[in-house]
Amino acid sequence: MPAHALLAFVDFETADYLHKECEVPVTRLQATWVDLVRRVTRADGQCPASWRRA
Repeated sequence: MPAHALLAFVDFETADYLHKECEVPVTRLQATWVDLVRRVTRADGQCPASWRRA
């Protein structure tokens, strides 16, 4: 499910717009994506407390 949520807003047009029109460097786009994936997947292997069942 998280993979679908991450990919829902990612497409070539968005990345192209951010890079060309907003002048966001490719390295920043890549770093932001890596940061988002790490936050969602939790590199420490733990689920966020808000996702745990009561």
